[in-house]
Amino acid sequence: MVLGLTLATYTAVHVAFSLIGIGSGFVVLSGLLQGKSFRGWTVLFLATTVATSVTEFGFPVAHFLPSHGVSILSLIALAVAIAALYKIHL
Repeated sequence: MVLGLTLATYTAVHVAFSLIGIGSGFVVLSGLLQGKSFRGWTVLFLATTVATSVTEFGFPVAHFLPSHGVSILSLIALAVAIAALYKIHL
C-alpha cells in the first residue's frame, strides 16, 4: 500500500499524471510554435508534470534510483519555469 492505495492503483495514478502531462505539453508546444499562450493548458501541463515527479518518490524502493535523480532535476526545472511564468511574468 502506498498512501492508502494499492501499488497497482498508485502506479495507474502516476501513469495517468504522466500521460496527461505529455498530452497537455504537446498542446502548449503547438501554442508556443504559433505564438499563442494557452494559459489553461499550461497550468494543466505544469500541475501534472509536478504531480508525476512528486509521485515518483512514493514508490517503495530500497535505494536511490536514476529515476529519482530525473525527478529531482524535473522539479528544479519546473520550479524555475513556474517562477518565471507566474512571479516574473515571462
